[in-house]
Amino acid sequence: MSEHLRVLHVGAHPADAFDHAGGTLANHVERGDEVTIVTLTHGVQSHAWNLIAKSRDQKEVVDSARRESAIDDKEKEIVDACGVLGVQDLRFLRLEDGMLMKTPQIVRKMAMIIKEIRPDILITHSPLEGGGVGAGHSHAICADIVLSAVYMVCGLIDGDDSPPHEVGQIFFVGQFGQDSIFDFESNRFPYILIDITDVVEKKVRALEKLKSQFYSGPLGRKLIECQNGYFAVHARVPYVEPFYPWRPEVYKTLPVSDFNLNLKGRASKELFDESARMIVPFLK
Repeated sequence: MSEHLRVLHVGAHPADAFDHAGGTLANHVERGDEVTIVTLTHGVQSHAWNLIAKSRDQKEVVDSARRESAIDDKEKEIVDACGVLGVQDLRFLRLEDGMLMKTPQIVRKMAMIIKEIRPDILITHSPLEGGGVGAGHSHAICADIVLSAVYMVCGLIDGDDSPPHEVGQIFFVGQFGQDSIFDFESNRFPYILIDITDVVEKKVRALEKLKSQFYSGPLGRKLIECQNGYFAVHARVPYVEPFYPWRPEVYKTLPVSDFNLNLKGRASKELFDESARMIVPFLK
């Protein structure tokens, strides 16, 4: 594919674009594609771990002024992380993350963003994550909002004269680990793996900017090594990000990636050495 693409990532929380798809987004930026990141919630109620720890462990009072300041700090972290990946277009909706809910207003707002950007590819969470919307998982609710907005922009919208738009494909990000028993209800065997080995250092440096979630330092590195290295070992590459497509891709002939075609020409020892290559733990 030679033409440049428009790629839109919609995450429930500020860090979601980076820990789930940071390497993939960096690949698209390097390819020359237009990348936009939209964050639904400010993330302070559930993901400002430094502030939460002070409130819980040290009994510090976190008043409204301090929360507002933390929201500004979190957005600054995201701006800095986007700078590492090369993403220049990012949007903050500043919804409350303590109870993210799907409403007609939020769906319409998301639809207007999609109609403005007119993405070829949209990346978001799985609607089945954490047991889905019924289990109250914010990632699944985010996906529910996005899917409703995608259907909305296919037709005419009252009060809006811009033409409809069909997203080429939606990719749901892979799910890592189990937060609860509900996680066992969804598929954990990804259909698509994106090789992020060449940009994994960018992913590390981006996560380092998210200090409010303690991602700067060993935690961010361990997450990448464990999560992005997990599926990669079986694929015989150092680091990948997993995805699930929304609907089937259509081809004239059966598709096969250049990577899989080239496997037959590589020695077994070379493949095992490549799979075992660790980059992240040794980055200063």
